Parts: sequence; C-alpha cells; structure tokens
Amino acid sequence: MTEDEVYNVNATSLSGVNGELAKACLYIINAVKNDGYLLIVAEGYRTPEQQDIYYAQGRTTPGPIITQLRGNQGKHTKGQAVDFDFVINGEQSNANGNPWNIIGRHAHEVGLSWGGDWSSLKDYRHVEMPTSAYTAPSFANNSLPESDYVPNSDSGGGLNIALVVGVLLAVWLLTE
Repeated sequence: MTEDEVYNVNATSLSGVNGELAKACLYIINAVKNDGYLLIVAEGYRTPEQQDIYYAQGRTTPGPIITQLRGNQGKHTKGQAVDFDFVINGEQSNANGNPWNIIGRHAHEVGLSWGGDWSSLKDYRHVEMPTSAYTAPSFANNSLPESDYVPNSDSGGGLNIALVVGVLLAVWLLTE
C-alpha cells in the first residue's frame, strides 16, 4: 500500500464522521507522520448492523469479545469515533507491538478520548469525541477550513471528500 493509497482511504473513511473529529484525526495522522509512522483510518462511521456483528463476536460467533456495546450504543454509529491502524512496510497492521501510545499522546493533544486509557477492554486503535459538543482546537483546524464543512445529519457531520484528499496530499507534500 502506497502513501497515496493510504491518504485516499483516510479521506474516504473520515467522510462519514463528525467534521470536528475529522479535523482532529487529520492532525493526529500528520503528527504521527512527523514521528516517523504512517496511520490509516481502519474504521470511522459504523452502521448499527455492523456494531451488532462486532457485539456478537465472542458471544454467539467465534472470536474474542471486542466491544461491550450493541447497535446504536457505540460512538462509531454516531460518527464520533475512529479506529486507526499503522502501515508498516506497506501493509496495514494492528499488531500488539505497534507504538499505540503515540496515537494516545496526539489524541490527548487535541482533546480526544483514547481507548488505551480505558480500564477494561482497552482499545489502543480507538479515539473518540469526549462529548457530542466537541470542537477541535484551533491548531488542529488548519487541517480543514471551517467553510468546507458539510453537515450530514445522519452521522453528525461530514467532509467534502475531494477537499480532504487535497488537504491530505498537501500536508504530505509539505512534510516530504
């Protein structure tokens, strides 16, 4: 997977989440890149049906339990949460040995909650809005101008995908 492919996936994956969360995630992606790692958005918005499938895992279907929340209970189903993976040697990775604390550090910088801080069922790949009224800090807002925010009542916010791709590519070119 090339960096361009990763940025295209990120732009598409962030299009279904709240606009303020997307801004904060763009900041995290860029900050982690400056730390020498490449992040990919593994999942942003999640349908209630998909949430129920994840809830069934470890209960009525094979695999470990990965969530305590059903259907509409999770923040993913409201567009208020994102899961990241690292891209290592061109491959998407959610391995235990990845430097997950970097995501937590940068999530805290922009006021997001990080799943690695949870007392049980830690989710190191996960960041979420602490409240539905969350606003990204001003230094994260340079990732996407406010005038390009496109409301989406189904998920609490959305982004202009073409603009996000352009912003991500510009950030990538500036950091090369």
